Amino acid sequence: MEVDSQTTISHGSRHRSFVWDHFTKIKVDGKDKAQCNYCSKQLNGSSNDGTTHLKGHLGSCPKKKLLKPSDKGQTFLTPRTMQGKQESSTGVYDAENSKKELAHAIILHEYSLSIMGHIGFRKCTTSLQPTFQVPCRNTIKRRYSKYTVWRDHQL
Repeated sequence: MEVDSQTTISHGSRHRSFVWDHFTKIKVDGKDKAQCNYCSKQLNGSSNDGTTHLKGHLGSCPKKKLLKPSDKGQTFLTPRTMQGKQESSTGVYDAENSKKELAHAIILHEYSLSIMGHIGFRKCTTSLQPTFQVPCRNTIKRRYSKYTVWRDHQL
């Protein structure tokens, strides 16, 4: 039996909503509460209250939004070799990580920060990832100057 995330599952005579995969039933001052597994917010958890308000919380829970893979970047396919066989696997594009790695390369190889403004460099990065916005040299200097240690550790 295949079940999507919107259905309820029958357990004998009662139904169980998918939202209970994201909440824990607890008792507070003798009352049933539903505690969000992501942000720990407590909502009414009595069987008389239903689950619509819990589903609404899942749609707006800030901690759950942070955990969504789609919020961390664009998923893409990448080739990899496992035990001598070529396979495809998925990766996630993360713009913040790309900026950090760019800063790492600049520091490690002692590139000039003026490269950030070079048309050829900008066109190259756009061809690799059209959504990546090349930061200006001052942003790289301000945000990532603490990583000058990379040069010594060859990360």
